[in-house]
Amino acid sequence: MRGEAVRRRIPSSTRQTKCISLGLRSEISIQTLKIRLPFSSVLRLHSRLMEEKSRARKLRQSMPDAQRRLWRLLRDRRFAGYKFRREHPVGPYTLDFYCAEAGVSIEVDGRQHGHPDQQAHDREKENYLLGRGIITIRFWNWQIRQQPEVVRQTLWQLLQQRLPHPGNAPVDPRARSRNWPPRPASAKPSLRPNRLPPKV
Repeated sequence: MRGEAVRRRIPSSTRQTKCISLGLRSEISIQTLKIRLPFSSVLRLHSRLMEEKSRARKLRQSMPDAQRRLWRLLRDRRFAGYKFRREHPVGPYTLDFYCAEAGVSIEVDGRQHGHPDQQAHDREKENYLLGRGIITIRFWNWQIRQQPEVVRQTLWQLLQQRLPHPGNAPVDPRARSRNWPPRPASAKPSLRPNRLPPKV
């Protein structure tokens, strides 16, 4: 029967001087753990990983408005130097936003998350993530739209508790990305420095 080898490094403290047989298709060698898998299992694993990637890609392309607004703030290390990923797969779940260095997941919830069945699913997801050292913070869509400064301050405090960056100051309420927070309708857009005002 044909098989594929998957190799993993073993820490030097667990290396052994001779090979130990673990079964028909597995053995521990001096420097690597070698597991032989049937070719069909390798194909199934590969197709599952590709499905997760394509699902995450589709979710990134069809983000709701509230998630887009929050992403403008978080992307490209804009938020106090923390790196975030969007629509990140972890086990059977996909996280809206994930900061790996602090172990924080941010979920943006719409009104469907108020339903008891969905709340039970969310608790199950949070327990799964807690078992992996990831804590979850949830914001409602309306909070991101109407209370952006509260969302910013809450998130900054949580990140500082989990993994403080030295010399980090609180996020300035006047700091904004291009569209965060939304400007009032009465405010006129400022002219770029290289653009002259229209001639009268």
